[in-house]
Amino acid sequence: MLLRAGSMLEKVPHNRFFDNFVCGDGSLVLIVDDDDLVLEMNRNALETLGYEVSTAINGEEALRLFDARRPSLVVLDVMMPGMDGYEVCRRIRGHDKGHDVPILMLTSLEDEKSIQKAYEVGATDYLLKPANELLLGYRVCHLLRENSAVHHLQQSESQQMTVFEGIPDPLVIFDRELKAVWANQAAADCFAIDRHEIIGQTSNTLWGGDDIDDLDCFTRKCFETGETISGKRVAKDNMTWGVRVFPIRGSSGLIERAVLLAHDITDKIKLQADTLRNSQLASLGELAAGVAHEINN
Repeated sequence: MLLRAGSMLEKVPHNRFFDNFVCGDGSLVLIVDDDDLVLEMNRNALETLGYEVSTAINGEEALRLFDARRPSLVVLDVMMPGMDGYEVCRRIRGHDKGHDVPILMLTSLEDEKSIQKAYEVGATDYLLKPANELLLGYRVCHLLRENSAVHHLQQSESQQMTVFEGIPDPLVIFDRELKAVWANQAAADCFAIDRHEIIGQTSNTLWGGDDIDDLDCFTRKCFETGETISGKRVAKDNMTWGVRVFPIRGSSGLIERAVLLAHDITDKIKLQADTLRNSQLASLGELAAGVAHEINN
């Protein structure tokens, strides 16, 4: 599609961080937003990382493009005229090819109810608008990695282990007793122990918490609900990790394994805090300027 805002690419500053951030593999990302400037900025950020990008300015166009192009990931604005992002997400999940596609929702609504609704209609994750280009790049990269890891679970065991070994993020496989049965080297580096020491431990003990009696254990919830469980954990070195636990079903339909995949979100949290702080400072500055103007008059 042609963007009504014209060529805004020159107005989007280049961030040197992307020079060393290698993640894009040419996967197709569909970005949906009714704001032309936001659409172009997000498109530029992801194309810089090496992704192919398709764009839509409303829900109807997004659904047509999804059906025609089958993107690997969707970046979806919540608040749009006509069909909003919640309904677009719900319809994508109802598409025969949309069950497993990662959907990253962008929202300016910070209340818990809005975020919960995003997850209820099938969102994989969310970011607050305006999305920092670094955070957007991180999330798209990691969501695609996670999705790829789950797909590879359908391959033979030897192929799985080869693929998992090459994943740069910590990955641990748990059995129905909630015990680790395999881990890649990235997991050993994350937990600062040898790989063989991970085997037999629960996810909670690996993160430095209580044993499997902890009702908040993500692995336990995954086996009980059959759903992907998301959250965050703080490691022993105080690094913060985003965690997802995926259920893996056997030929009988029962969940036989759960795969924990983590990614470092320490910088993401700091960037979000800095963005919020800068926004608050800007608002205070505007308020102070207004007060000064009233005093001077």
